[in-house]
Amino acid sequence: MAKKAIRNDKQKFKGSAGDDRNLVLVDDDFQDADFEDKVWLFWRRHGKKTVAIAALVFFAALAVIVYTQLKQMHVHALQNEYATLNTADERRAFAREHLADPMSGTIFYAHGNALYGESKFAEAAADYNAAASVFASLSGAEYALPRDRAKFAEAVALQKAGKADEALALLSALAGTLETEETVRGQAMYNLAVTALAQNDLDTARNWLDEMDRALSAQNMWHAQKQNLLRLDPRLVAPAAQEPAASQQ
Repeated sequence: MAKKAIRNDKQKFKGSAGDDRNLVLVDDDFQDADFEDKVWLFWRRHGKKTVAIAALVFFAALAVIVYTQLKQMHVHALQNEYATLNTADERRAFAREHLADPMSGTIFYAHGNALYGESKFAEAAADYNAAASVFASLSGAEYALPRDRAKFAEAVALQKAGKADEALALLSALAGTLETEETVRGQAMYNLAVTALAQNDLDTARNWLDEMDRALSAQNMWHAQKQNLLRLDPRLVAPAAQEPAASQQ
């Protein structure tokens, strides 16, 4: 009975071509309608909206697929082009032409390592600086670690090149910046403590070691290096006894 009433409503709806009002085709017995009638009513009410949403999802998924494929093709093209280069100058020129790509930062960092191995510390520092700049310009949390590693490597190269003030300034910036990746931050603090200890500046060395306890998580790997340093030089554990003040007469 309900099915017949619904079909009669269908015919009425079809016959009212000039009436664009929102018709309600459901009576008290609609809960007894069969699946075909329920689907028909749903399509009448939501068909256009359903098609629009489905089209939107389809084109969004297609855009993601196309973007991923184009990105992979771009990476392969760069790798193939890089493989044809023979000299360090050609590779640096290639890196300078593609500063918006993380591959450029990797190239600069690798050449910095090569120069460091040849004891060309000032030139190595320049390449490490270029690598850090590339990674810093890229959006994405995954570039924070290579950025900070390149900055630390630059500081070490500057130290080796005899530019102690520049190196200490860069290390202090790494150690004192909350955004520095924590492993590199701990490494910078440890290096600053060792540098101060080499200069017999025990107060500064202790301050940086204490800062490691305050600023780094307990799982940071540089805590183990700190403990080794404390065992090697007990002066870092207990300050020298102060001379008693002369008693006033």
